[in-house]
Amino acid sequence: MANKDIKIEKIINTKRWKMLDKTINNQQSVFKLGHLNPEVFMDFEKGERNKILKTEVRGNITETTSAYGIITKKGKMADFYDAMTIAIQTGLITQLTIKDIQDMRDKTNTVFPEECDFITDISIVNYNEEKIASQALENLAIQFTKGLAGTPIPGAPNNMTIEEAFTNPLIVAEMKKQGNSTENINKILEMMKEASAQMIKSAQTSNIKYEIGKFKQYPAIYFSLPIKPKIKKGKKKNRTIEIKNPDGTITKIQASGGIDDRVKFPPDAFKKEDLPIGGKILQAIQIKNFLISGGLVTSLHCAPSGKLFCQSLTQFNIITKVTHDGGMTFIDHLIVPLNSCLEKEGYMNREEIKDMILKSISLLG
Repeated sequence: MANKDIKIEKIINTKRWKMLDKTINNQQSVFKLGHLNPEVFMDFEKGERNKILKTEVRGNITETTSAYGIITKKGKMADFYDAMTIAIQTGLITQLTIKDIQDMRDKTNTVFPEECDFITDISIVNYNEEKIASQALENLAIQFTKGLAGTPIPGAPNNMTIEEAFTNPLIVAEMKKQGNSTENINKILEMMKEASAQMIKSAQTSNIKYEIGKFKQYPAIYFSLPIKPKIKKGKKKNRTIEIKNPDGTITKIQASGGIDDRVKFPPDAFKKEDLPIGGKILQAIQIKNFLISGGLVTSLHCAPSGKLFCQSLTQFNIITKVTHDGGMTFIDHLIVPLNSCLEKEGYMNREEIKDMILKSISLLG
């Protein structure tokens, strides 16, 4: 398959992703992608937290409709701009004008459109030969232990390294024909050696480990970060509130934390995953003479599962509570979002990214 024949529409779900940019040449295709923030489609009136939507008094009856709100929403860039504008209008911010905010918004949108919540890319490189692609994949693992100068050049005979190329008489002669002097060639080589030494030292200091493994049945490169010791959190203390009575005595009551007992969450609703999954991050995959890499690939093991809990952005239930007090009747309607999950609501998730990678592999395989 030629790079020009790769259609990103066959890889992404265009209802949840959009292509922001692309660069295609004879060897490489790079697609810049934006994930559409599902909160753009949220029911804003019912989703706003602790908002009274309607109050009606009829004689001794008071009927109120309020929204519990979506506590799992992650926010949008538009929220930030709106908050900044309000702060300027109310005098909380005096150093900026509304025009400044709009200019900032316009410039940022050219790089990070505000309807998106995640920007990434995917790169597909065609090395023409499977053997060359294998060497390129291996280079990703060894360049941090041998440095760029000591890394073999994909497709070069006898696994020739970049340093060896700069000292090969035939190659040096060709470089001189291109107008490079011996002094300039040596200077470039020394700079490359210095950069290689810094790469090796940096890798040793950070303790990042690279290894060749498999993604499905395909050769792949993974890297792992140092394992951080888990810090055990202490048990939450029982919080109490002391109320001083008129007679001087003290009444202690348990603090509720503001949780409405009418709202029910699944038992594992707020359980967190240990990321990256398996302690490793996928960096690149080889499919025949192609290499797939980029931010989309590295985000796979760092993205949350689509099965994780969140509240619905568009579907709600109404819970009604009636109380009587001193001859008055209070009818309280509470609008509560239904329990849901990241995948169903359209948030970016691990299963979705994996599906996109598998579709990329299918196109190339």
